[in-house]
Amino acid sequence: FPVTICCGSWTAFNGTNSAGYYNDYPLTCGIDKNNNPWFGGFGKEIWTYDGTAWSTRIDFGLDTVDYVQIQAIKFNAAGNMYIGTQNHGFYEVKGGVSKQYLGFDMGFYMNQINDIMVLGGKVYVAGEGGGLAIYDGSSFTTVGPNEGLQSDAVFTLTGYQGEVCASHKNHGLSVGKNNTWTKLNPSDAGVLETAGTYSVKKDAAGNVWVAGYGAIYKYDGKNWTTYNSNGTGIMDDYMLDIEFDSKNNVWVAFGTGYRDWE
Repeated sequence: FPVTICCGSWTAFNGTNSAGYYNDYPLTCGIDKNNNPWFGGFGKEIWTYDGTAWSTRIDFGLDTVDYVQIQAIKFNAAGNMYIGTQNHGFYEVKGGVSKQYLGFDMGFYMNQINDIMVLGGKVYVAGEGGGLAIYDGSSFTTVGPNEGLQSDAVFTLTGYQGEVCASHKNHGLSVGKNNTWTKLNPSDAGVLETAGTYSVKKDAAGNVWVAGYGAIYKYDGKNWTTYNSNGTGIMDDYMLDIEFDSKNNVWVAFGTGYRDWE
């Protein structure tokens, strides 16, 4: 359910009460240059909200696939869309033209994508078995254990002021800046190493947000705040992805839908 909290109340949107909203089982969300959220999940359809109405689209090249599971959607400042899938690789949609990258295409070594991040003009693609693939618009550079990553399986990505944090499920974290990586063991990762951590992001103020199974966690540099269905206004505790728009709304993808927290 996409939900907006405003003035202490929640408004829910779902496939039942919102025309054009595709389904209630999304896996990821992204915000485009016009501040509109886009959602994807089980299927080749991608649905979006322009602040007034929902619409569903299948014109991004994914419609050539019988079945696809969309794991990640992100945009760069120019409006290019980047889509990560479970078994069908990485898609770039630029100027209305879609291009697919699969294993071994231009230095890209993954078919299963877990997360995508746009930072500093580059696109970071995380997945299983290939570590990080860093895309500069023309080719990929691979970063793995030989370059300092804790593991070649990267589950979530976050970045802030040139610093990249890669989460490896059950293998701690890798934090990189200026091509130098620091490893944090699972015992040092705190809430980020819990079994159900699915997305980690930083907002414009530098707060760290963690979406996972059981709660959303916010860290302001000193304290953790927990948001869950236990009296905080959230109606589900299965959080899969988190994103921010320019109005400082926090969009969270849930196992049964989407919520927008403001």
